[in-house]
Amino acid sequence: MKLRDYRGNLHKLKLGKLDYFGWRKHTVTVPGWLPQSTRHALLDKNLHFVSLYVECDPHETWGDFYFYVDDLRVKTDMSDSEYPGSKIKDNW
Repeated sequence: MKLRDYRGNLHKLKLGKLDYFGWRKHTVTVPGWLPQSTRHALLDKNLHFVSLYVECDPHETWGDFYFYVDDLRVKTDMSDSEYPGSKIKDNW
């Protein structure tokens, strides 16, 4: 899959091979070296999903090829998205 970081750079992450029949779950963990957000802007400066893509081997048999995607999910940790001052108690 392709992801775009907050600087606008594209990164490719491998989900796995498609050399099977039927359904299979593919997962990937975003590595720590990939910049996911900036600490200095509260606007939409995060990691963005761009696309799924398939790289083929030119030495394989040619022909029609289809794959289907079902139940595409993104699991994130939203604990870092609090705005400044959200932990200050206003009970005076």
